[in-house]
Formats: sequence, structure tokens, C-alpha cells
Amino acid sequence: MISKACRLYPRHVEEYGSRKEWSLSFSCPEVARIILSRQEPIIFAEKMSVGKGRPDSEIDRDFLEVLLEIRRVAIEIGQDRKFTMERRMAMVLAFAHDVQKRLDSGKRENSLGKIRKYLERFCCRTEAADKKFEERCRALQKSERDRENLLLKYRDTFYEFAVIENKWKKILSRLRRWEAGGRCMEKDSSKAACGLPYEHILVSYLDLYLPGAVYDGDVLSKVKLTVYHCLALHMLEGALGIPLERLIHIYAREIEHSAGNLEYLEEMVKNRQEFDVNEMIASVYIG
Repeated sequence: MISKACRLYPRHVEEYGSRKEWSLSFSCPEVARIILSRQEPIIFAEKMSVGKGRPDSEIDRDFLEVLLEIRRVAIEIGQDRKFTMERRMAMVLAFAHDVQKRLDSGKRENSLGKIRKYLERFCCRTEAADKKFEERCRALQKSERDRENLLLKYRDTFYEFAVIENKWKKILSRLRRWEAGGRCMEKDSSKAACGLPYEHILVSYLDLYLPGAVYDGDVLSKVKLTVYHCLALHMLEGALGIPLERLIHIYAREIEHSAGNLEYLEEMVKNRQEFDVNEMIASVYIG
């Protein structure tokens, strides 16, 4: 259990009008250990409380309610264990793309209606729809060399973070030495399937990021950033052999303790061609 000394630090608080959400930060080693060692799917609890909160006039309440439903469905995709983690990441990217397309289709009140209908259809999708998605992913598949080059572009972004702590600087130094040895990132890491801990990483960041779209209307970039975190950790784990719970503790401190780094990464996945949604699906999907 988390000690009394950790009542405040591991908990990240976000307020959306009168709604307040707490999440646990992977930058705390004990949080990382507890979550990543979990065998069961993460359950996100909710409760109603009476007290002072921020006014709902600060946000679009109808939009927030739709975002919470989008988040629920995205987390269900992330926890659907009949599919591989790679397939789930591809699915949640495609889902976010389809949501964003409807969100950008016109006036907000009309687009929310379109999204609600899409969510209803998505939740009732048939086996034929899953097969159609499989065909969509196969059409995007790259050759081994092209996929490796794409992953190398993603890896190069690690050097663009502002270094917050010396532990991350040491990670980068190890990575440079590994690169100098002529090692291939794709062959070392991406052929190994993402294990169960990556489910927990995926859904934890989906839970944290998606409601924030109430402020900028950008669902897709939130999901792309979530998948980027999973890919980054998987590549580093495979290349350097550092235990994942230690690695995510160091990585999360660079992201969660720097608003500048987080903003930089979100702009990066939003605007760069290599982070186009089809490119990202191709990077994670292994048929």
C-alpha cells in the first residue's frame, strides 16, 4: 500500500468544471511497481461528493460528457485481451481518428450527435467489422526495413526532450553507446510482443489525457501521445534491458514533471508527418 507520506505526490489532479479527477503518477516508483505488476484490468472508480468545485461554466459540459464516453470506449479497446497489445494500440488509434473526423465535421452540437451515433455503432460492431479493420491495417503495413526506419525516427525524438533529471541523461548516454555498436532498434525490441504491463500504461494515459480535449478539441493527438509513450518505453526496454518499472519511473519524470516537454511532445505528434495516424498504425501493427 502507498504510505501516508505519499498522500499528495503520486496523485495528479485535474479539474473540469465541477468534475475533479485524481490519477496516480508513474514517476513514483511504488506506483509503477503496483500498477505494472497487476494481473487484472485496471478499474477506474467514480464517486459523487458534495462540496465546492469549479463552475461548470468554465467548460462545455455536453462536450465533456461525450469525451468521458469516448474515454470509456477507448479504455475498453485497450483492455480487450482477445487481441494483442499491438492490435489494441492500432485499434485505439483508428478509433480516435474516426472520432476526430466527426468532431471536426461542423458545428459542435452537430458533431457531438454524430459522435454519439458512432459510439453506439462501434460498441455494437460485428465480427465482420473487426475483419474489415484487419484489412485496413494490412493495407498500411510496411516492409521490415521501412518499419525499422519509422521506429528509428521515433527513437531520435528521445534526444529532443529537455533533460529534467540526471537519470534520463544516463539513459540517453546508454542509448548512444548502444547505437554506436550498430544495434538495430527494430530487431531488438519490436519483434517482442508488448506484455500485460503495456495494457496498464496505455489505459492509464488514455484515462489521464482524453478529458483534456474539452479545452482544445483534439482527441486524436491525446491518443497518439499515449501510443507514443508505449512505443518509446517498449523500444527503450528492448534496447537497454532496463526493467520496465524502473524505466517508466525515469521516463515519466521527464514528461510529467515538465509542462514544456509534455506540450512539445503533443505538438510533435500532432504536426509531424511520421506521426500521421496511418504511420503510427503501421508502426504498431504486426500482422
